[in-house]
Amino acid sequence: MGGTYLISEATHHGMAGSALTVTAGAERDAAGELEHAIGLYDEGPREGEEHWFGGRPLAGIDLAVVQLRSGALDAAAAALQPALSLPMAQRISDVAIRLAAARGELAAPIFHGSPQARDLGAQIEEFSRETVASGLQSLSGGPG
Repeated sequence: MGGTYLISEATHHGMAGSALTVTAGAERDAAGELEHAIGLYDEGPREGEEHWFGGRPLAGIDLAVVQLRSGALDAAAAALQPALSLPMAQRISDVAIRLAAARGELAAPIFHGSPQARDLGAQIEEFSRETVASGLQSLSGGPG
């Protein structure tokens, strides 16, 4: 197999940060990589690079998961907004899967009784419900 596979610097940092989110004790490093990726995505592609539409929202979700683990609910809510505002055509399965992980973090005891955590969980659930409903409508013979 030959050829060259290139990813943008933003995607590189996003993937590194994502990998670190599942590494025990690497939360600070994960957050740093993800924040750097988000900054690069926000700047836009550099010469010779292209940014994938899902890169920025996925990095935001991963950052939100890390922030929720440290109890930073306000920061996590802000990090999730790019994903939660994705148009229907860009709601890929990776976004839904990672949002489910973020919702799972909201079940931590630190967030019990928090109206803001409950609201954020409801936003994630609504996003998922709309995405599933849209997917069903696109199926042949699905609900119209």
